[in-house]
Amino acid sequence: MIINFLGLSNKSRNRIFNAAHIVIIIFFATCTTTPYTIRTVESTTKEGLTGMNENQHFVTLSVVVLGDSWFDYPWYFEKNTAHQLSEGKNFKIPIEIAGRKTEANVEYHVTNLAINGQTLAQLLDQDEWFEPIVQEDPYFVILSAGGNDFLDEGSIRNIIKPTLIGSLDCRDSKKKPQCYIDDTALKGRIMELRNKIEVFAKALPIITFNAKRHSQAKNLSFQPKTIPLVLHGYDYIIERDKIECYFLQSLFRKCEWVRPILSDKKISINDQREITKYLIDNYNSMLESVAEKDENIIYVNNRGIVGSEKKDWADEIHPNSEGFRRVAENFHKVIMEKLHKKQRL
Repeated sequence: MIINFLGLSNKSRNRIFNAAHIVIIIFFATCTTTPYTIRTVESTTKEGLTGMNENQHFVTLSVVVLGDSWFDYPWYFEKNTAHQLSEGKNFKIPIEIAGRKTEANVEYHVTNLAINGQTLAQLLDQDEWFEPIVQEDPYFVILSAGGNDFLDEGSIRNIIKPTLIGSLDCRDSKKKPQCYIDDTALKGRIMELRNKIEVFAKALPIITFNAKRHSQAKNLSFQPKTIPLVLHGYDYIIERDKIECYFLQSLFRKCEWVRPILSDKKISINDQREITKYLIDNYNSMLESVAEKDENIIYVNNRGIVGSEKKDWADEIHPNSEGFRRVAENFHKVIMEKLHKKQRL
């Protein structure tokens, strides 16, 4: 197997390969376990007899999360997606017991390595995430990343055309929001992020590859497995007004990221909404395309999940607790459907 680490320095490539070799033994010791164990809690009737139809079944799924603030938004402000997955009470999974099809309650055991504000470039320059993935032997890995790369100030200023005066006036254009967008810069940024995501997707199987090679060299019976990778896009962001931002900033909370940049360019609020929608659609389309070309990748579309009103959002780009709850439910729904379709359940 040859893995092409696009966009990585020699130092970063060496880190990934070294980390993969370091954790071979740990992986060999842990990956022979089944992906989940069914635990049954028997309920009883008033007479004390076992009520078989009322038995509750529970499945614990181990999940490792890497990435950004959608899984590491400060808990003292809002309960992020990781919290919502860990504490969720309504997650179900189809199971079969003694030839009888039923369902079990899913309890997610989340190892959360996400870091608020982390970029894809920063993630790929680390090797700390290899060992936890191997130790936990997760049912799947979630990569929540790209927003800090795509919607940061430098990226937005580069994608939006530099002037709206004279020859470039989009206020009456019939080609909004494309009129505002430097298409070459946008495609370049999207491709750059795509390359980084594909690097990450290709890095995961290194562990399986090295573990398999190790077992064959030692003449050991060992069947390595492939861990599904879950990618997700973001919902359409909601702009905040200055009064709301003054209040949030008084609580030491950042309020907005994109709106001030677009407002500096004298772009109306309505056009700003069209621009951010266009950018988020492009990012989601890229993630969906990556998943379509790799059967081990699952794409979760979160557009329209959080909600389109300010009451659903904590700030411009982060949902509040209720919004994060909807996101967690969407993650569970989509992942279970895709894994069932791929016959991995």
